[in-house]
Amino acid sequence: KVLRTRADGKKVLALLRLDYGDTGTGYMDLHLVRGKDGAVRIVDWYDYSTGQLYTQSLRQLIGVMSPTPTIMGKLFDVVSNRKENINAVMELINLYRTQQYAQVVEQFLVLDENMRKNRMLSIVAVQAGSLSGDDKLYHKALANLEHHFHADPSMAFMLIDYYFLEEQYDKALLALDRVQQSFGVEDAAILSLKANTHLSDSKYDKAVALAQRAIAIEPEYESSYWSLLNALILAKNYAPAVKVAKDLEQNFDYDMSPESMGGSEVFLPFIASVEYKAWRSAR
Repeated sequence: KVLRTRADGKKVLALLRLDYGDTGTGYMDLHLVRGKDGAVRIVDWYDYSTGQLYTQSLRQLIGVMSPTPTIMGKLFDVVSNRKENINAVMELINLYRTQQYAQVVEQFLVLDENMRKNRMLSIVAVQAGSLSGDDKLYHKALANLEHHFHADPSMAFMLIDYYFLEEQYDKALLALDRVQQSFGVEDAAILSLKANTHLSDSKYDKAVALAQRAIAIEPEYESSYWSLLNALILAKNYAPAVKVAKDLEQNFDYDMSPESMGGSEVFLPFIASVEYKAWRSAR
């Protein structure tokens, strides 16, 4: 979904939200330029999941695919061009190439402090941790990123997961606010994440308000309805919860029957409520 466009010098920035299904949501700012022939072309894009432009990532990739000690030293801005540091970086990249993601994180975490505060290597470690399927390693890679780059606005999107895992909900909300401000526009997905953050912190009224705002600005965004339904149920506010359940059934083709919903413990009080039973019996 295109969330906004804005002029930036000779180019236009178009913010895209990408739905990755169960693996989450991504954002990119496309850099658009109109050529002399009148055609609009994408000349670059900023990926919020890495905090850098695609051309920066591409330069790094080219260097990685044909490494020499000089290139690797410049590429990763290694503090010293010592051979052991270059070798350590090359070992990490080779492990990443061969999809040995857990080993990438393990090797990264035993590097010296100067290496572990390298921006690009820290991002590589987080990405490898995510791909490894090992939650503990992913958490450790995120902890390193937070330790060294918590004040860097470009890392805010990557650090949201860390603050959730640490149950540092105030910091998660601050990171989400930073991302929202960098967008320059309200986004239903970010509002839903903020609602879920308040939900995790048992602040149900705030969660309800944010989920309702998300639905108001983008009625077709499904996740906001689930955020609102969960918040209303946990707040024991069953009458409006019935309306949300109706929306999910009618507009998104979900089965909201007791048989379908009964598999989740969160929904059991709702299913047992007078309001829910009245709705189902009237069908």
